[in-house]
Amino acid sequence: MCGIAGLFQPDRRPDAPLQEIARRMGAAIRHRGPDSDGVWHDDGPGYAVSQQRLAIIDLSPAGHQPMVSHSGRYVIAYNGEVYNFTKLRDRLQAEHPVDWRGHSDTEVLLEAIERWGIMRALERCAGMFAIALWDRRERSLTLARDRFGKKPVYLGWLPGGGVVFGSELKALAQHPRFKREINRDVLCRYLRRRCVGGLRAIYRDVYKVAPGSVITLDAGDCAKAPDEAGFGRACIRFWSPQDMYEAPPFDLDHHTEEEALDQLEAHLRLAVEERMIADVPLGAFLSGGIDSSLVVAELQALSSTPVRTFTIGFDDKRFDESGHARLVADHLKTDHTEFQLTGQDALDVLPLLPRMFCEPFADASQIPTYLVSKLAREHVTVALTGDGGDEGFAGYPHYTLAPKSARLLAVPRLLRHPAARLMEALAAPASAAACTLRPSTRLSPPLNKLIKGIDLLDAQHFGYTHRALMTACRRPERMLAFDAHEPGPARPGAQDDRVKWMMLRDVVEFIADDSTVKVDRASMAVSLETRSPMLDHRLMAFGWSLPSSMLIRDGKGKWPLRQLLYRHVPREIIDRPKKGFSIPIGRWLRDELRDWADHLLGRQRLSDQGLFNPSYVRRVWDQHQSGIRRGQDELWAILMFQQWLDDQADVVS
Repeated sequence: MCGIAGLFQPDRRPDAPLQEIARRMGAAIRHRGPDSDGVWHDDGPGYAVSQQRLAIIDLSPAGHQPMVSHSGRYVIAYNGEVYNFTKLRDRLQAEHPVDWRGHSDTEVLLEAIERWGIMRALERCAGMFAIALWDRRERSLTLARDRFGKKPVYLGWLPGGGVVFGSELKALAQHPRFKREINRDVLCRYLRRRCVGGLRAIYRDVYKVAPGSVITLDAGDCAKAPDEAGFGRACIRFWSPQDMYEAPPFDLDHHTEEEALDQLEAHLRLAVEERMIADVPLGAFLSGGIDSSLVVAELQALSSTPVRTFTIGFDDKRFDESGHARLVADHLKTDHTEFQLTGQDALDVLPLLPRMFCEPFADASQIPTYLVSKLAREHVTVALTGDGGDEGFAGYPHYTLAPKSARLLAVPRLLRHPAARLMEALAAPASAAACTLRPSTRLSPPLNKLIKGIDLLDAQHFGYTHRALMTACRRPERMLAFDAHEPGPARPGAQDDRVKWMMLRDVVEFIADDSTVKVDRASMAVSLETRSPMLDHRLMAFGWSLPSSMLIRDGKGKWPLRQLLYRHVPREIIDRPKKGFSIPIGRWLRDELRDWADHLLGRQRLSDQGLFNPSYVRRVWDQHQSGIRRGQDELWAILMFQQWLDDQADVVS
């Protein structure tokens, strides 16, 4: 695990200090790789790259980066791990013997690219990676990103020509000509999804390389930033989740469900086994939920010694799952470490978030993710996680609602729309009356359920239904102080399986923008490498090949994973309601964080910035304080933006 950063300025001034700028860019992300650093430059075409190394495999100088290929043509700076590199090495060696300098996956990846070309090489790789590859012969830069976007890579155009790239925006900002101008076009999506999604970044003329793709730039491509559509066309895919979606289904006519489960466990065990390869201490996060418990069960089955597992608990028992994790750890006989957090422990993380995430990010589970990463880093350098189980095996609650939602949409919208408008007019007064008559309803205000019901009732098609179920901010354009247009969501075809279609949309719209961002930034802030077996593309493809009726049973998702876990852990430990990895943000905004939030959401402050609608934001704030509505998702998104904005001292709005 590492950090990469660099620049390509073909028309730079002769005295431009390429090497020094690249070194400064790398130093800004030193936390991603504190073990060593390196800079390589090619003055003629104006290229320089730096790499910060967190040494995991081959700790010797033979694994040092940037690394030059055996022929001398290619130079790579690489962040991540190729888990099947030993198999690729054997294949390369069988084709033509190589005089290997060491045993790192970096050297294998570089040789595979030189031998097979980058597209074929990446198609054969199983792993997480962000790659900067310089072709000295063609004088071109190629950036590549893994299938699910687990490792980040930003690419930005400089005023006057040239590009900068890196694992985090703070690296790009070290270039003296980098312009940090907020891209207002991303704010609608940010408010709705709690993250800056899609190809665009929070700054203008900065993009994120699309997951599962490569982009190659020569000197001419560095002259001027493309628009979003042009950038998207330039990202050439070596893999797409559509490939999984359209793959043939598992043949249950000739195989039993038990045989399907056996094959699934074989895929999972391989994914876990490959992610155990490390020359440093390794452990796992254990929340007590299905995904992390199953990963730990397989990890322990493959290990000859007790696996190190880590859990954090909360003093607020409504959010505390540490007891369940302890039961799983005791049964599997892991070497378990648990730390109980107070609210203050979590609140102390708040000042760290703007620099940690480098662009606005408002998934509140970012805080416990950072804290469990910090705990684990005291003992290990690599930690396995359960991320990806929900998208791979229909674990989110909205998947189970697909049949009901489809039936609702069968009612003509001509009838549904007036009913939705009437509900909207009565929702706030009805919720206020309920909270007055029964104060206990403030813990679960009726207004939230009514609002969700209104959007489901008024959905134009199933794409709007899915968006309503996933949204954090219902109508983001109302929250903004300028005219904003949000494109309508994608819609499934008439023959599409609604559950599988939602799984596809969540991979496209959620994994790379939210869940992997959260885990990558929170763990790398403490120099911890995290690995996610459930996000192995071969395992997920097998999960998607199973029929929806096998993924969801008795109103619960992840049926196959539950059956596998029952092979390792008693049912009574596992079968319980899902809490999720969350913290009591709603209560904090009424208590401990009230003054802090009230300052950031001040009417005059918002008016001066000209980004958010002060009247609407204050209305949500007041409703949240009174208990009429739980507005923490919308409020947290704005608060995280405001806190991030405070950290950008020289941003041009």
